[in-house]
Amino acid sequence: MSTTERSVWSRYWIAYGGFTALLYSRFFFISCLVTIVTFPFWMKSSWWDLPLSIMPNLLGFSLGGLAILIGVIQPETMAILAAKEKATSITTMSKFTATFTHFVLVQATCLFLAILCRATCWESSLEPERQLSAWSPQFFAWGFSWLVFVYALTLTFATSIEVFRFSEILQELARFRSEGDGDGDESD
Repeated sequence: MSTTERSVWSRYWIAYGGFTALLYSRFFFISCLVTIVTFPFWMKSSWWDLPLSIMPNLLGFSLGGLAILIGVIQPETMAILAAKEKATSITTMSKFTATFTHFVLVQATCLFLAILCRATCWESSLEPERQLSAWSPQFFAWGFSWLVFVYALTLTFATSIEVFRFSEILQELARFRSEGDGDGDESD
C-alpha cells in the first residue's frame, strides 16, 4: 500500500471517528444483539443467500446516491462545506463522506465475506439444515460474517439520518446565501 493510499485510509478513519465511533455506535450494538438473537438462522448453511441477494443492490444504490449528492452541490457551497471547523481539522464534507464511505466499505466487506463463506462451505461436510457445532472455526466465521451483514443493514438507518442532517446544512447555506443576496422572500 502506497503512502498516498495509507493517507486516504487514515483520513477516512479519523473523519469517521475511528474505533471509538465504531464500538460506541448504537447501530453496532444493535447489530451485535440481532446477531445473537438470530444465531439459529446463521448457524445453518445457505444463510449467505440473503446477503448475496441484498448487498449488490444496496451497494450500487449507496454509491449512486453519494455520487448524486456530491454532484448537485454547487462550488460555492462545496467551498463552505470544505472549510475546517475551528474545534477540529475535520470538515463537514469530510464527516459526511466518511459516513457514506464507512457504509459502502461495510457493505463491500459483507459481500466479500458472504462469498467467502459460500465458497468454503462444502455441503458434504455440512448437511443441509444441519447446524454448526458451537465454538468451531466455521461458527466464528459465520457469526462474524452475519454480524457484518446486520451491521450493514443497520447502517442504512445511520446513513439516512446523516443524509437528512446534511440536507439541513445545505438548506441553511442556501437560505443564508439567499438572504445575503437580498433575494430572500420572507412571505410564505
